[in-house]
Amino acid sequence: MKNANNIIKPNLFMVGAAKCGTTSLYYYLSQHPDVFDCPVKEPHHFTANYELKFLISGIIKNTKPFLAYKDLSNYLALYKNADNYKIVVDASVAYIQFDKIANAIQNFNNKAKIIILLRNPIERAFSAYSHNKREGGTLSFQEDLEIEDQESVLGIFRWTHYKKNGLYYENVKHYLDTFGQDKVLILFNEDLESNPQKVLSTVCDFLKIDASFVPKMDFTKQNTAHLPKNPKISHLVNNYSQGSMLWSGLKKIFPIQFLRRLKIIINPSIPFQEKLSDEKTIQQLKAYYIEDITKLETLLNRDLSAWK
Repeated sequence: MKNANNIIKPNLFMVGAAKCGTTSLYYYLSQHPDVFDCPVKEPHHFTANYELKFLISGIIKNTKPFLAYKDLSNYLALYKNADNYKIVVDASVAYIQFDKIANAIQNFNNKAKIIILLRNPIERAFSAYSHNKREGGTLSFQEDLEIEDQESVLGIFRWTHYKKNGLYYENVKHYLDTFGQDKVLILFNEDLESNPQKVLSTVCDFLKIDASFVPKMDFTKQNTAHLPKNPKISHLVNNYSQGSMLWSGLKKIFPIQFLRRLKIIINPSIPFQEKLSDEKTIQQLKAYYIEDITKLETLLNRDLSAWK
């Protein structure tokens, strides 16, 4: 949406949390005729422009996606063709993790709306671990958790710190306090999986666009964990399809469903089969999250006993 200076700024920020279904919801919503399908789902502009107390995991060799849109002009250039759309989206899930970013977004566009997706934090943690395995991680879930505990004592925070990213209460409260109840929509992954069309309609109502819209694609999970059959090919495909000019050009010509299937043909993978079954680890995680979940229940007036 253009401001007085004819600059088009995002007016919807899907801020996270990571591995909670944001990718699926984004792709459903991006097909709506009133929603601009940004060529880069996660520009990371605000995480790149503010001092962050984290280190990008060494497993992520290519840091370009996190820095490419640090410059405001590069960031806004992503939306230069969004003039005729009511909703212009930035879906960078790391935005929920840092309180400075909520204030930065509010200062950037005080008319912006916020969508937050949440998920059982234990399931979210293991899903993040599964994603890390897809990217080349070699440690077990328990080993990664032990390293996180050690690094947390030293004040180090990485993307692969699965536990901390599931502490939702303070971050959700900060967005609600910053933007107000009427501009923040809290959704749950469980609802998105059980009734995606209903959730999408709720989102459309929130955005004041046609809520009868039905996307032209199956309601299947996006961004699920798979292990590449050929890691080298996977690395090349992922690099060239994340924010590249080629990928942006192809999205203008071909439907995103076709391009996703093409990526699967070029970069075949096998489902990630590992399950979280260690009861000791599960109980430790339940104890870690219990206080945060209880506070979140009160804040959102929602029964989250299934998470406990």
